[in-house]
Amino acid sequence: VPVDSPLAGTWIVNVPASRQHPANPFQSARITIAVSDDAVVFDQFVVEASGQTQQGKQTLRVDGELHAIGGSGYAIRAEWQGAQVLATYATKDGQPAGAGRYEVSRDGRSLIVTDEARDQRLVLERVIADSTEETGL
Repeated sequence: VPVDSPLAGTWIVNVPASRQHPANPFQSARITIAVSDDAVVFDQFVVEASGQTQQGKQTLRVDGELHAIGGSGYAIRAEWQGAQVLATYATKDGQPAGAGRYEVSRDGRSLIVTDEARDQRLVLERVIADSTEETGL
C-alpha cells in the first residue's frame, strides 16, 4: 500500500453512530493515522466516560508477521487487504486474543473499526482541514 494510503489522516469517532466495546466506554476519541512503507502509526486522544483523558501512540508493522508488544505477552500481526482495509490479529501468550479491521469507505470520508467478536463497531469521520486555515483567511 502506498504512503498516500486512504487510511492516513485524522479521524473523529461519531459516538452516536458507533457501538462501543462494553469494557471500554468513552465520551469522544480522535485518532491520527500515519502510514509508511511497512508501518502504521496510531496517535490517539480519548476522553473516557469518567471525563479523564488518555493519549497514546502505537506503531504496527504491516508485514503479515507477529510482533511482540513490549513485555505484555501480546503480539499483533497486521496486513493490508487491499488499499482500503487493514486487518489485525492479536495473540496473548501465544493464544488467539482477537482480531480487528479498519476499513475506509470508497469516498474516503469514513472509517469503520470492528472487532472479530462484533462487540465494537466504531464509525469515524475524516477531519478535513478548513480551507481558510490553509490560506490564513
